[in-house]
Amino acid sequence: MKKECIKAQNLFSLFIDNKINDTDLIWLNNHLDSCPECVKELNKTKKVLNTLKVLKQENLPFDFYFKLNKVLDKIEEKGKNNMFVFNKQFIFRAGLVFATVIFGSFLTLKIVLDNKKVISPDLSVEKQISQLQDIKKEHPISVERENKLIATQKQQDITIEQKTFASSVPSMAEIEYNQPRVPFNLISTGNSSGYENNKMVNRIYMQPIPGKSYYELNQKQIKNDFDARIFGFVIDNDETKEKLCAKYNISEIPQIDFNSEMLILITGEAISSNNYSVEIINAIKEINKIVVLYKINNFNNGDLVNMQINTRYYDFKIISKTQLPIVFKRIE
Repeated sequence: MKKECIKAQNLFSLFIDNKINDTDLIWLNNHLDSCPECVKELNKTKKVLNTLKVLKQENLPFDFYFKLNKVLDKIEEKGKNNMFVFNKQFIFRAGLVFATVIFGSFLTLKIVLDNKKVISPDLSVEKQISQLQDIKKEHPISVERENKLIATQKQQDITIEQKTFASSVPSMAEIEYNQPRVPFNLISTGNSSGYENNKMVNRIYMQPIPGKSYYELNQKQIKNDFDARIFGFVIDNDETKEKLCAKYNISEIPQIDFNSEMLILITGEAISSNNYSVEIINAIKEINKIVVLYKINNFNNGDLVNMQINTRYYDFKIISKTQLPIVFKRIE
């Protein structure tokens, strides 16, 4: 860079602030008339200074200017190490450009946080909707999130609604269901019994069927494997569901979570020293659909059952002599 240009750019800030003396002003005007590059630099400097005025009016992070000063120091130090002619105006303008970029990032992040962070995922759907009501006037984009939450709330209301399995057939149980998405497609992995607190307690360990295994079973395998495999409802379409409901007079079938990997431990007090057993009532296989009805013996109405879902324990009560679907009412 020419020495005249360096001198001119060092006078820019004084010129913009109207603090330049008459001698320097005359010299600068003459130089600008003959140097289009310095005219461009002057216009850029004016633009950056206007940006700085806007920055000062904003509520910036407490460490904003601290970071800006560090950048200016680095630019200055680099200039000294490379033995360049020290150009204060260049350093100042480069720092302000950096500040503008940081501020733009800050504003973008602030808008994102206004529409995300303030809505805590740990809150209930109702409270999330309430929070969205408070901010949607300032941020219209939040309206879309509100609609999604309202749809989620409606779906949850449907899922957790108490359901009753009613049947006119005496052997079919009247079962209440109010614990959503507990899977019924289970494999028995063994059972045990023993005394706890001077009472005989039986346990049966169950886990979900591996992803594709129930599709691969033929009718013979179903009959032969019932002593080791305990199936619940496996229903893939509404037609199969309607046939099952009509055959056994069932008013509703709960949704099954086939992708669950939870391990369920069911315990109950036996009415005798004999282990309770699982008895298959009926099995239906249509194309890729398997529906099995079974019951657990040696349970009476009112017996307490403890169910472990992942690491949490729930107490349930059998409200009717059980026959599949085996569903327990959670004790409030």
